[in-house]
Amino acid sequence: MSAVATVARSPAVRLAVVAVGLVLVGVFALHAVYSDRDSEEVTASGAAATPGPFGDSLERRDSDDPISVGPIDAPVVMVAYSDYQCPFCAAWSDRTLPTLLRYTERGELRIEFRDLNVYGELSVLASRAAYAAGLQGRFLEYHDRLFAGGQTRPARQLTSGALFDLARDLGLDMTRFARDVNSNATISAITNSSSEGSLTGLNSTPAFVVDGHPILGALPTQTFVKAVDDALHRADS
Repeated sequence: MSAVATVARSPAVRLAVVAVGLVLVGVFALHAVYSDRDSEEVTASGAAATPGPFGDSLERRDSDDPISVGPIDAPVVMVAYSDYQCPFCAAWSDRTLPTLLRYTERGELRIEFRDLNVYGELSVLASRAAYAAGLQGRFLEYHDRLFAGGQTRPARQLTSGALFDLARDLGLDMTRFARDVNSNATISAITNSSSEGSLTGLNSTPAFVVDGHPILGALPTQTFVKAVDDALHRADS
C-alpha cells in the first residue's frame, strides 16, 4: 500500500503527519538561508542515533520504479523530492548527486526520486517526460540534461516540444516516449508523488529523507555523506 493511501486511511497517522509537519516548519525556514550555499564549510550535524520521524514509511523499494537508482535491497534508502524548475534542486543534482551515486554503485544506497511539483505545470510536464525516459532505462541521463550545468532550463525549454526534442537527442524510442508521457500510469505516478510529499509535510524542494531522517534544502554534500554513512553504520550494528 502506498504512503498516500496509508495516510488517507488512518486518522492516527494523519495526526502524526500533522505533528511532524509542524515540527518541520521551523526547519523549512532554514532552507532560504542555507540552500544556496555552495561552500562545504557548513558543519553537518549528521543523522541521529535513533530512527527518524518517518522511519521506513516513505520507502517503496519497488523494482518497477523507473526513477529510482540503486539496488532494491540496499541497506539505506534516500527519498529525494524535487522539481525541475527548482534552482536549488539543480544545484544539488550537479554538486552532490555524483557523490551519492558512488554509494549506489557499491550497492550501499538506493535513491528513490519523487516529483514534488511546486512550480507549476511546466514542472509537471518535465516530470512526466523524465518518468517516460525512465521507462526506457534512461532516467538519469534525461534528469541530468534537465539540470545541465547545475541550472534549471528556461520555460521555453520545458515545453512539450522541447521535452520531446530532448528525448530525441538522447535516442529514445519516440513512439514509446509519446505514449508513456501521456499515459494514465505516468500521470498517476507523478500526481501521487506530489500528493505524498504534501501529505507528509514536505512542501518545499529539494527535500530528502535518509533512513527516516529529513534533510531540507540543498545543503553541503558532506551533510548527505554523513547522513548516509551514519545510516550504514546503524544498518551494520
